[in-house]
Amino acid sequence: FCDFLTARARYSLVWVTASAPFGLVLVILGLMSWRQSEVWRDTKTLWRHVIAVAPESSIAHYNLGRIFESDSQFAEALEYYRRALVNNPLNADAHYNLARLLAKQGEPDEAISHYRTVLKIRPKDAEAHNNLGLLLVARGESEAGLSEFQQAVQLDPKYTKAFFNMGRVLAQQSKLNDATQNLQRALSVSPNEVEILVVLADILTRQRRFAEAVAHLHKSAAIKREIADVHVALARALAAD
Repeated sequence: FCDFLTARARYSLVWVTASAPFGLVLVILGLMSWRQSEVWRDTKTLWRHVIAVAPESSIAHYNLGRIFESDSQFAEALEYYRRALVNNPLNADAHYNLARLLAKQGEPDEAISHYRTVLKIRPKDAEAHNNLGLLLVARGESEAGLSEFQQAVQLDPKYTKAFFNMGRVLAQQSKLNDATQNLQRALSVSPNEVEILVVLADILTRQRRFAEAVAHLHKSAAIKREIADVHVALARALAAD
């Protein structure tokens, strides 16, 4: 259930429109040149050619970074996302993907900076709020992280990840009633996610709401019997009852 702790990559290719400025027209010309040739082996080669034709194209650098990332060539992906931002500092997707990769590479401070830039450009980006919140919590700034999760769920009332993350942080702060409410909101959207069920059951156990905890754990075990944590938590709840 790691999706609740990470954000999805923004992998879709970026194309240009008929109203594109001159620099992007060069990108189109590069694409036309590619289509008229039989020498290009793959999209990576294509975008390298487009960069050769239009080296100032943020779109081309971004797309090449995306391809490198999808091939797990993260150092190269970081390089091309950075080049995309040199050409266009307002490329929010490049900031977003760069932030994700920096977080994975153990560079949370720089990742936080890029997520904040995303939110200056795109303040209604719920995923960016959620991811920024995770990094702030990991850095010990729990209240700032909770604020980001709250903004995420205000923007997207069905954003399971943010409700889940908020519930876990509140539980760590021993705010068990608030934690339970947020986890129940997460469960209402994703009723079969085992990690939500297990974490909620653990908090209910701490609240001595044993029957509810056991019910959630039985459901968890029915979904994924092989998960040891489910059985351990179930045993704890039964022993406490």
